[in-house]
Amino acid sequence: MEENLISIIIPVYNAEKYLDYCITSILKQTYRTFELILINDGSTDKSEEICLRYQQKDNRICLISKTNEGVSSARNAGLCNSTGEYITFVDADDYLEHNYLEVLYYNLKKQNADISICNFNCLYENKKLQEANKLKSTSVFLDQNMNYYRFSSLFCYVCGKLFKRNTLENIYFNTKIFISEDSLFIAEAVKKSSVLFYDERPLYIYRMHSASATHSFDIAKIETLEIAWKKILDLQEPDSSAYWWASFCYMESCRRVAAELWISRNRNPEKIHSLRNEVRKRQTLIRSADTKPARKVMLYLFLHMPLIYFCLCNTKKWIQTKLNILKP
Repeated sequence: MEENLISIIIPVYNAEKYLDYCITSILKQTYRTFELILINDGSTDKSEEICLRYQQKDNRICLISKTNEGVSSARNAGLCNSTGEYITFVDADDYLEHNYLEVLYYNLKKQNADISICNFNCLYENKKLQEANKLKSTSVFLDQNMNYYRFSSLFCYVCGKLFKRNTLENIYFNTKIFISEDSLFIAEAVKKSSVLFYDERPLYIYRMHSASATHSFDIAKIETLEIAWKKILDLQEPDSSAYWWASFCYMESCRRVAAELWISRNRNPEKIHSLRNEVRKRQTLIRSADTKPARKVMLYLFLHMPLIYFCLCNTKKWIQTKLNILKP
């Protein structure tokens, strides 16, 4: 089968600790027809030096240096400078199994899919690997009656996916959203797709560590979670299964943002009240949603017993803080 050019986009910001391992895992890929676009997003460590060293060794590597504007801006720069017929994203602290590109590419071709997806392993600081999903390999045909919630775990991260270029035409990361920006990007791509294919093999390794962007706390950034899911909801056709799935996820985003506002010192009663009203508008979904009972209970408490809900959130936060302090 003919090999087409794949663009691999990696935003790089102060990633010197893991960058060598990441790039090496890409250069060892069994699928060789690729361009590697490294976007140095204003790093202040030795990241740019590492990128330059690899660029001098391999003409498939392109380095773009820019001022620091965040991961979404860096990925957009990669999209604008990519030339491949297919596009995949990798984070600079993660790495790939040697056949990552080969499997995603041939699955996409064989299944005539628009987006090819693989499972991934979470690598914790204690070196323990944990598989992220238990779903079996399957083709996902995108129509209004599809139960998206069953596959929602696949839409959390833009990494671990191979996109046809025309699927991403005129789609860019929203630079004003800092949480669930991946989900919004994927939702826009899914809107232009007909078939996804998911491979159960964990070919992408995602490092879980305290320095990850997803672990940093900033209430202004956390509030963008609700904005992201409102935009995802607006993409769906009313009364479709996708709409009901997105509605439930939107309610959960409202609940989570309200909890963070309550726990933070900068409480905003008006905003919390507004978020509860958004859930109240859709409360009939809580009972009918096909999801874990615990999630329904938390939404019910948030809506009808907010003080108990916020006390539970405070307790959970306190326990998590203590556990982090006790870690060696």
